[in-house]
Parts: sequence; structure tokens; C-alpha cells
Amino acid sequence: MAHNINFNEQTGRHSFFSVQQKAWHGLGQIVEQYPTSEEAILHAGLDYEVIKSPLFTQGRTMSIGDSGELIEANDI
Repeated sequence: MAHNINFNEQTGRHSFFSVQQKAWHGLGQIVEQYPTSEEAILHAGLDYEVIKSPLFTQGRTMSIGDSGELIEANDI
């Protein structure tokens, strides 16, 4: 069975941690105490910066006319 856990090639670590005992797949970092949310994110290697950027797409909108016909609008 595949574990599907992300491997960060820059840090050489898997994005996973467990508390006090090794997980079945043997990957990630083992910590002794239950962490806070902030610490858990750090232990799991998920402390990356999220950046929002505009999304541009090509597509068409559709609607139904008064007599039930399908009407395609111009590109978005």
C-alpha cells in the first residue's frame, strides 16, 4: 500500500510526524510531546508560505433562454 506522503527534496524530509511511536510506514519525525498547531505544522514540514495570485481562464458561460434553448455567451 502506498503512503502518498510528500517528500520535500529541498529538506530531504517527508511531510509527516507522529507522537511517541513510529507510524506503520516508518516515515517522518517522531516527537515526544503532543505539539500545538504551530509546532505540528513545523514538525510536519508544512511551514511554507502561501501566496495568492490571480487566475485567468478561458471558458464560456451558458444559460437557458425563455423558450428553453441553450444560449452560449462570449468568453469570460
